[in-house]
Amino acid sequence: MFEKLNNWIYEIKLAWQRVFRGWDDTVYCSLDAWLIEILPPILRKLKKNKCSCPADMFDAGMKKWKKKYPNSKLKKNECWQFDIVLKKIITGFEAAKKLMDCQYMKKVKIKKPWTNVLGEKVFYKYEVDKKLLKKLETQWDEGSKLFIKYFFALWT
Repeated sequence: MFEKLNNWIYEIKLAWQRVFRGWDDTVYCSLDAWLIEILPPILRKLKKNKCSCPADMFDAGMKKWKKKYPNSKLKKNECWQFDIVLKKIITGFEAAKKLMDCQYMKKVKIKKPWTNVLGEKVFYKYEVDKKLLKKLETQWDEGSKLFIKYFFALWT
């Protein structure tokens, strides 16, 4: 009974910290996991609601757009390149989440079963999907580099 009460008190303490600090003490135990969980939704909202883009993309982007699509009837979108950058950053953080969760492992059936610690026969094993692993690592690498490059442009 006292253990449940202590857990309840601890949860209230953590909620109080989130209200006043925006984060709680559990965050710094696994800051990487917290960031890859929280950044993609925030970046998606930024991508949808942004009203600007980095200066190095603004003018050059329109010139490229007009050269590529001279008769375009689309509305002017000076920040189309930044949309691509934000998408790559989001994809990079989503790839990091998959890497952290070992989602590059594939289940493979085996002919000869093995016995697990519970004494159960198991007819499969997990192997690394090397193509998927490489893809996720590449996405994370590209996304994290773009995140660093455009860190000071992540505002609306």
